Amino acid sequence: MQIKEVPSNTSISKCLTRFERYRFGTVAFCPRSWAYTVIVIRLSPKMALSGVMLSLFVALQVPASSSSALKSTANAPKISAIISSKSGSTYNLRVNVQHGGRVGNSSVTSTRVSTSFKSCIVPRDRSSCLLRGAQKGRTLKFSVVTRFKSATSSEGKKVSYRVGDKDWKASTPSTTTTTPPSTTTTSTTTTLPRAVIPSLTVNAFDNSSYALSAAQKLQLNKLGARLQAGDSVSCVAYQESNALNLLSRLTVKRSQSVCTYLSTRVRGLLVTPSAQFVPSAQVQISTAKPMQVRSSSTLLRKVVVTTKPRP
Repeated sequence: MQIKEVPSNTSISKCLTRFERYRFGTVAFCPRSWAYTVIVIRLSPKMALSGVMLSLFVALQVPASSSSALKSTANAPKISAIISSKSGSTYNLRVNVQHGGRVGNSSVTSTRVSTSFKSCIVPRDRSSCLLRGAQKGRTLKFSVVTRFKSATSSEGKKVSYRVGDKDWKASTPSTTTTTPPSTTTTSTTTTLPRAVIPSLTVNAFDNSSYALSAAQKLQLNKLGARLQAGDSVSCVAYQESNALNLLSRLTVKRSQSVCTYLSTRVRGLLVTPSAQFVPSAQVQISTAKPMQVRSSSTLLRKVVVTTKPRP
């Protein structure tokens, strides 16, 4: 026995005509719509004595909502876009489709796009077909049907398009996303002012020496721990005044020794070495004019270090 599918737009009479063309024992499968399908069966009993042909005609009613053997579960095909391009006085319509898919393993053979104007076939390895020669202003209704190797098909939603209008594209279902209220955390960094670093008087140097002693280095190490890169440091070495009013090279080297040591302890320190005479004090004696007297020797051979934090 053989089974052959007949196109759905074929009338019952044509089904019968085609049926008669086959040899004995043939079944013609005539789908009329998804509401009902006509199955025409013609059998030839080999054991019939009279040789009279036995014809059996069966009309099978299939509810549209049923998903039985004649229409298995499937995702309907879809027209995703209609792209219009002018060609002379008419328009060519490129129809993009998505083939229908199904839950089982049945393979797609093709998808047919039909209009009252023309039809075209989209093979399973393609995604579009072309309708040529459409007249501008004509409104066409597009239907799409995917056929499967299992002799079943799936029909998608129809689309209306007016030739010459802008390209049509299927709308994408919008999704609403609820975003929880956001909490903004603002961090504030408060920079506290640095404590004022008092000036440091370095212990007196030995006579005729500008080398730092262990005690002097200990003083400078404690001061360096409070300094930062970018701070300014002034190192002033003191000596007693003389008749020539000249600063000795020894005094200058003492100030340089102190500043150099601090700059090696703190990278990026701005140092300024210098030398001065020990300042004299003014003393008021009775009603006479003030007179300069030699100050005490508290600053002799010493270096005073003053700091200024960076801005």
